[in-house]
Amino acid sequence: MTIDIPPGILYLIRFSPQILTPPLSVYGLNYLASTSPSWLASVPILSELASAVGFPLGQPYLGFVMTASLGVALSLKVLWEDLKNRVEARRLGAVLPPRVPDWTPGGIGILVRTARIAKRGYIAEGLEVSYTKLGTWTINNRVLFENRVITADPEYIKIILAQQFEHFEKGPETRWLFNPLLGTGVFAADGELWKFHRSMTRPFFSRDRISHFDIFDRHAEEALNKLAERLKEGVAVDIQDLVGRFTLDSATEFLFGHDVKSLSGALPYPDNHPSRIIITNQTSPTTAEEEENFSTRFAEAFSEAQRITAHRARYGVHWPLTEFWKDQIKEPMRVVKELIEPIVEEAVRKKKLRVAASGGGSPTEKKEEEEGTLLENLVNETDDLEILRDEIMSLLVAGRDTTASTLTFVIYMLAEHPEVMKRLREEVMEKIGPNRRPEYDDLKEMKYLRAVINETLRLYPVVPFNIRQSKNATLWPAKEPGEGKISGVQTVCPDLPLSLHLLTFFTSLF
Repeated sequence: MTIDIPPGILYLIRFSPQILTPPLSVYGLNYLASTSPSWLASVPILSELASAVGFPLGQPYLGFVMTASLGVALSLKVLWEDLKNRVEARRLGAVLPPRVPDWTPGGIGILVRTARIAKRGYIAEGLEVSYTKLGTWTINNRVLFENRVITADPEYIKIILAQQFEHFEKGPETRWLFNPLLGTGVFAADGELWKFHRSMTRPFFSRDRISHFDIFDRHAEEALNKLAERLKEGVAVDIQDLVGRFTLDSATEFLFGHDVKSLSGALPYPDNHPSRIIITNQTSPTTAEEEENFSTRFAEAFSEAQRITAHRARYGVHWPLTEFWKDQIKEPMRVVKELIEPIVEEAVRKKKLRVAASGGGSPTEKKEEEEGTLLENLVNETDDLEILRDEIMSLLVAGRDTTASTLTFVIYMLAEHPEVMKRLREEVMEKIGPNRRPEYDDLKEMKYLRAVINETLRLYPVVPFNIRQSKNATLWPAKEPGEGKISGVQTVCPDLPLSLHLLTFFTSLF
């Protein structure tokens, strides 16, 4: 039987040395001042410190000084790290990225504004204001006394993701943050473990496999039928929910051969629709829809787990303080694992049966054309249930979110720009026609379709942030002659493609 310790308690245990050392030091110094004043006087530094504070102290002054020592220790730590970074930058002949001004302690104001924008707008809105005010595309958005260097400079992003790739990593804090959702999967791993995950999955995504449109065609037709049924009622449809179900069903069937059938559940009605609410005993409103099936619960739990992880990312290592007594992600992840773990276990069981049937030979003797799913290929590399589950979760997040986000914003932009919709439809009718299903080569010829998708991704990128942490003090080249080089001194560097380009292409397309 496992004991669930609240996240807040684990946080206090983890940081107990930093939390307890200052007040215990004050208490110890006060104790020495009252019991061994002669010994204390023999240590000049301690003697002067005790004299300056006025030791020995009685209550309630001792308690006040012990509490105040936490703030003093934090301030000294922040000042020391800031001084160390400045000295290191000067040693390297570089300058530090300018900080976003904020008068609140620890940059709490920046955190509040970020949370407000994430709730009501699009992620990272407002950063362009900071870029303009500071006159650079690389800034330090310091939050909770931690440096968060953000760059939208294409050259620096190229350095991070390509030219100096080995000098950056996700880092222990990011791995710990994503672990409840992704475990040690490819998007939450570094070094050799990352290379191992990548080598397992990369061969599967060949052109022959990704051009198999049968799965996507079948689920797309089902999604369009659900859309048509609801529109016949004269009721608005949540497109984001619909395409999220479509991509989830397609991804689960493509990746591990098991369709979760989230499209089989009823689409939600708008909150103000009469079918949404009934009145029981004239007082308590409840949902009028039929009881949700497991597929619907899985889809909702999957989305909720991702939302909680994104929320935690704003607070970094301090997220347990926002979920002090209850780990919010445990319940949705329990629902997710209820579906994924039996599928993984069954795949491993089938592999062992194949090995036994072949007299102990390699399971890879199975014909490649029979290995229709990623999971069937992964079990030939390892039968570790945890590694398999983590890899499936990572690819499921990527496979679902990329398509769902892109489709949602494409439909939104086409609704905003009917002239683009008209021209796009003309290209589809010309290249494909009203009845034929598109093939892989057709998509290469549909240049306007690709332009629409690319422009939508530029304006609304699926992954607007990519977090990396430098392993050592890092130098980026100066942007103008005579400027100092930019120094990122062992700090988290999210890159932001959201602001990479101007809107010149937008004016010609949309």
